[in-house]
Amino acid sequence: MRQRCTAIIPARGGSKGLPNKNIALLAGKPLIRHTLDAALASGVFDRVIVTSDSEAILDCCRLPGVVLHRRSAHLATDTASSLDVIEDVIDRYALEGVVCLLQPTSPLRGADHIQAAYRQLGQMACRSLIAVVRTKEPAQKSLVLDPQTGRLAPLVSWECLTAPRQSLPPTFHPNGAIYFFDAATFKTTRSLFSPPLGMYEMSERDSIDIDDQGDLAQAERRLRAT
Repeated sequence: MRQRCTAIIPARGGSKGLPNKNIALLAGKPLIRHTLDAALASGVFDRVIVTSDSEAILDCCRLPGVVLHRRSAHLATDTASSLDVIEDVIDRYALEGVVCLLQPTSPLRGADHIQAAYRQLGQMACRSLIAVVRTKEPAQKSLVLDPQTGRLAPLVSWECLTAPRQSLPPTFHPNGAIYFFDAATFKTTRSLFSPPLGMYEMSERDSIDIDDQGDLAQAERRLRAT
């Protein structure tokens, strides 16, 4: 029997890098609508819930099949975490089964990505699954700064710093576009990365994350090029 699957789209009204970011126009429509339209078109979700402190954002999302959740003021501050927001929605709507966090700052993540990631979740023996992008350089070659001493140390080992790239396993970075997880497990762990953790790889092009005006302009160019 198929588990229920719910999408949560968090959209805070305030933004320092790009004012009113979540409703900034991208290719002629508010940024959040790219994520909302992809969620609805995917056919994956039994419910799509938008959680926001902003009436302007909620008004943009008044569509059939969309649940609008006005979050509390304490969940709309700079210090409120996405985990707090997710927990609030899970508790408010007594969510069970699979939950998917879809951040509106990933507008090039389309319905096809959501469908493919959901299929992968069903095929893999994993408790949670995230969208990732492959790192250009192996993470094993990274250095970490010790703030106490001001000295650098290898992230993994000194040997990795001089090892041939081909000898190191590929590394990936969460791109923020898709997080599938189990509602009951989240209530226990408060984690989006409960093992065993699966991954859905996306291209660098589709992994753009909107933080400022430059990112928005780049996303516009990429959409026009398709």
